[in-house]
Amino acid sequence: MAEIYNEIYRQQKELYLVEYKVSNSENKTDLRNLMVEYQDRKIGGKQYSSYKPDTLMSASASTSGLSEPEKMMHNYLNAFIKAINEHNFSYIEKYMVKDGPVYKENKEYIKKDITEELLSYNFLKVSYPSKNTCIIHMQETYKIQNQKEPLHMRTIDSYYKLMKNSNGEWQVHSYPKDMTVVKKIKY
Repeated sequence: MAEIYNEIYRQQKELYLVEYKVSNSENKTDLRNLMVEYQDRKIGGKQYSSYKPDTLMSASASTSGLSEPEKMMHNYLNAFIKAINEHNFSYIEKYMVKDGPVYKENKEYIKKDITEELLSYNFLKVSYPSKNTCIIHMQETYKIQNQKEPLHMRTIDSYYKLMKNSNGEWQVHSYPKDMTVVKKIKY
């Protein structure tokens, strides 16, 4: 092993990128166990490691590699910002179960005098209680301006219940748990 460390130390400016695919992408934050093996003509060795991934998505990021419910949530969150800033419910209407709890709540919410900007979001867990139901646990970070408070950044822990409609498309139905503010920073 000493030869391996000497070789690595001598070539310390070399960086290696390790890419892998997860066979079960439902829980993106599950602990990952890796084994990295180094081998050249003279020396070799293995290193075992574990880590817990953190997948932070930019609000404007590509949706490639996301599941269908995750893609829908990406589109819904971005449309929600447009709807609230322009006070236009039609931007988000198609992403929600008609007359469901979220539909009714958002219809009133977008009338408020609030300006928001979606900064980032993070899928913490995606589960499927049935083939037509999906629960998504997320953290969302917004820049918010309203009448009650000065401009501030807010990170919210949220849960969404999605239902598959008759066309096979996912829509937001309800919030299985109350949203909680994880962090709030005033500008």
